[in-house]
Amino acid sequence: MESGGNGLPRDLDRAYEPRPNNCGVGVIKGVPTDLDQQDIFSALLQRAPVKSVRRLGASENVRIVFATESAPEHVILGYTRYRVYKYIESPRQCSKCQRFGHVAGTCRLQARCSRCGGNHERSSCGTEEPQCPNCKKKHESTSPRCRVLRKEKEIHNYKKNNNVGYSSAKAVVCKQRNASSRHSGEKTPVNNTSASEKAFETTPRIDDTDEFPSLPPRPTAQTSILTTTAAAAPINVPTVGVQQSTAGPSTRPRSSYPWSGPRERSTRQGNETTFSLLSALVDAARSFLAPMSSPVAKAILTLLDLILPILEKWR
Repeated sequence: MESGGNGLPRDLDRAYEPRPNNCGVGVIKGVPTDLDQQDIFSALLQRAPVKSVRRLGASENVRIVFATESAPEHVILGYTRYRVYKYIESPRQCSKCQRFGHVAGTCRLQARCSRCGGNHERSSCGTEEPQCPNCKKKHESTSPRCRVLRKEKEIHNYKKNNNVGYSSAKAVVCKQRNASSRHSGEKTPVNNTSASEKAFETTPRIDDTDEFPSLPPRPTAQTSILTTTAAAAPINVPTVGVQQSTAGPSTRPRSSYPWSGPRERSTRQGNETTFSLLSALVDAARSFLAPMSSPVAKAILTLLDLILPILEKWR
């Protein structure tokens, strides 16, 4: 079977390239769930050139397609004024092969496990440590930490903000990433990493001696003798002044060493452990909810995507 540039069958590669249109798309939030879509459409059409509306799952968010090139800043629904937010569609990821740009219903590729990348279903996976089939990192393919997923989101953002097709947006994003890699003096990998992804991957570890060097050694026996001599000598004797100036700096680490270093390192280590546990729980929840198509599951997945950046900042 002939394949396209992204490894997909060529017919799928072409079929998933929507042309940019001249319709503005936006989202309004906080719309009561008891309002029907047809009622929302009829009410909005009285004051705005609306083409279609669609409620996003069971949430209070409603997606609106306008007949104009850009979406307005606000719309009136009944007696309430709603702010129109920019709508950016999330990348479509196949739940069968874990690749992007198509869905499982049209996928002709071999199935891959979302947890380990093996040729089996996720439900039959017995691997303890996950490995993303797309970026080969230690997380599942649906994790927001995946650099391939982040790249797809960056492409979709550029596509929406500049009203271009997927291929054009992908070419610009890849060019920007390559330029960033050359500017930093690094070799360009096959899957380039954005600045935000590099910051995540280069977070210092508590056991990294380059980031956290060893504390200075304890004072030697000779320094202790000088300290004792300086303490025993009268202050008004001129000949002891040299010993006092030599012993002075050596006594400071003894008073601060046992308290500042280990306590700070213990706090950092505790934060690392807590973050690892919370991150593992988020990944486990995502892997459980990813195959589900119910609105509640999608809403929980969206909430988990918002929680993880907060955990990274708290870390």
